[in-house]
Formats: sequence, structure tokens, C-alpha cells
Amino acid sequence: MTEQARLDYVIKLICCSIFDEVDSLDFLKKSQNSCERAKILETDSLEPIKFEWALSPTPRLLLPDAQGKLIWDPLAAIFFLASGYELYNHSISRDKHNRPIEADLCTPQANLHRRALCHEWAQELLPNARKPTFRAELQIDVDMPWAYRHKTITRALGGLTRDLINREFNEVKQRTQVLLRRAHDPFDTYQDIIRLASDNEINLRLFFPVGNTSFFDKNPQPKNKAYQALIKQIATQADIGLHPSYDTSAKPSMIQEQISALENICERPVIHSRQHFLKFELPSTFQALHAAGIEHEYSLGYSTDIGFKTGMCVPYPWFDLSTNQETDLLIHPFQIMDVSLNDYLKLDPQAAIVESKTIIDTCKQHGGELCFVWHNSSFHFDGPYWKGWNQVLPTLLEYASN
Repeated sequence: MTEQARLDYVIKLICCSIFDEVDSLDFLKKSQNSCERAKILETDSLEPIKFEWALSPTPRLLLPDAQGKLIWDPLAAIFFLASGYELYNHSISRDKHNRPIEADLCTPQANLHRRALCHEWAQELLPNARKPTFRAELQIDVDMPWAYRHKTITRALGGLTRDLINREFNEVKQRTQVLLRRAHDPFDTYQDIIRLASDNEINLRLFFPVGNTSFFDKNPQPKNKAYQALIKQIATQADIGLHPSYDTSAKPSMIQEQISALENICERPVIHSRQHFLKFELPSTFQALHAAGIEHEYSLGYSTDIGFKTGMCVPYPWFDLSTNQETDLLIHPFQIMDVSLNDYLKLDPQAAIVESKTIIDTCKQHGGELCFVWHNSSFHFDGPYWKGWNQVLPTLLEYASN
């Protein structure tokens, strides 16, 4: 740990992650030597930071220098966003899942969360730098692998009883037809998903939960033979990762157990992970993931909106602010999630396509890694929740791949 650790990290981040310009490291260091420096880059402190936005003519995130004066320091601004500095603040307002309320974060406050600000500011520093090659990836969170099949008798009877009490007779009929094997389970959409990714030549990754069942964890137990068979089959057709359970953010020791359980099923190392409900604590969750052998983390994105939660749209090394050190855990921010569009933003399918295309354009502009997050249950287009959405993802994948 050195006083230069944060400055060294952000310069490397610009040259080696935002750009493909490792030869520019020394140039950028020297060109910034005489610039005003915000205190965040000259300390190992994690104290809350006062900031202000200057929005004209271009957005500037002003941060305090050593004397407390608010200044424009592009390296400090990039570091503040990319490191997720605000997310370490445990006094920040929280939602019912104990996640930081996204509207209260830095960029949503200024309505700048749909801009890849770190890339914009980096381009001002190195206007002619080479950008990475744009790529897109479809990621599926398998919260509930089946709607009705392969559940315990208790859960199956509980679901049927609930439907009868709520007089949801169409649900009763569909549940009965599926359990009698006269109809296909509506959440068993995996081959459609695999075909869609293949048709658009986009990489596919599915995240499976293997923790215990709870109010927020609807997956079967990992010992369930049908669930094991599903995971093994998918692992031969696509990349897979872990979807750590809801409580792992409060109990990070559970992460190693769940990695081991998934590795025992798929018979290969598990190095990719995204938290269920995007629920994590910094630094403890990422430290536990890293210590357990996870190399790629995918939780940094908005649940209530679309855009760039850390101002970044490329994979980059996580900087652990509690130790003031760069790690080799690679962060993969995601930009667009199905439930954000439908549930939180309340967009109709056409509006979801239009607004998502602006995010795709931004990722393309900066040579980013565009990550779509969908759920296998979101392909149940006959149900009321996703009715009319059958062309949204195919349209976006085609737009991204062209």
C-alpha cells in the first residue's frame, strides 16, 4: 500500500481498460504531474466525500482537494465512480433489501447515469487513444428454473392452494397440465434462449443459484436430481456462473459453500458470479468472492433503471478501498436488465427498445462490453407480466450485433 496506489490504479485503468493504450501510461503520468489533485487520490481514507456537479458546458464532478476546495480533477472523478466509492458508505439511504437507494447515488442525482462518464472524461485526456473492440453478451439469471415442475410436494401443494384461494383458475389449470406432463413448463425456456444467442452470434452465460430455499430464493435444493441434470446439460451448451443466494451479502462465508456445490454439479471450476437481487456489501462480499476463487463479478448495474452505475462499460479490476489495493477480481458492469425496463421503469415494449438502443449506442461508441441481463422466466410471453415482450430482446440483440 502506498500513497500513490489510487493514482497509479486510475492511470492504469484509463490506459489498459478504458483504452488499449499501455504505451501511454508514462505519458499520462507525466502530463498529470502538475495538475490540481483531489484529496481522494492522495489518501487511503474511506470517509464520505462532499461533491458537486458543474453541468455546463460538459459534466464535471467536483471533489475536494486537501484544503477542502472543490476542484475539477478528472482522474479523481474517474476513480470516485469506477471504485464504487459511494457504495462503501453504510450510512447511505437503503431500500427494503438493504441496498443503497440508486436514485440517491451521485450520477442519478444529476440525471447522468445513462452516460459512460469515465469514458468521456478519459477521452478528453487521451483523445486519440485506441478503444477496445465492442462485444455483447446475453446473461440469464435462473432465479426459478421451473414454474411448476421438480418442486417438493410441500411447495407444489402450497402453490396450488394459493392459486385456489386467489381464484386464479387459469393458473390452476396450467399448473395441473404441466404436472400431468400435458404441457411444457413455461419457465423451461433454455433452448429458446440458446438458439436466440446463437442466431445473433452473441456469447451466452447463465447464472445458477444453489443455496437453500428461502422467501427470496426459489431455486430447488442443489441435491435435486432434475436440477443437477439441467445445470449439467446447460454447461455443455453455454457458459455458467454462480448466482449467490439473497443472504450471502450478510453472511459472506456462505459463498464458498455455494461455489463448491455448483462445482460438484458441473464438474468444473466456477469463476463467474452475480449476486441474487444485486445484493452485496462492499468490501465484504467482493472480498469473499475473490477469496473463494471467483475471477469475474457481474453485479454492478442498476436494478431500477438502465445505464452505467460506475460510469464504466468495460471489464476492469476491482480496487478494494478498504485495503487501498487493486485486485485481480474483474468487474463486468451490466447496463440493461429486463425487470428494470418492465417493472421499475414501467416501459411498454416499444419504449423499452428505444431507450435501450441509446445505451447500446453508447457502449458501441466506447468499445465497451454490453451486458444484457434477462431471466428464463421473462420468456414466458403467454403470462400477463411479459405479454407483448417477445420481440424486445431479439430486436436489441440484432441491433447490438450489427
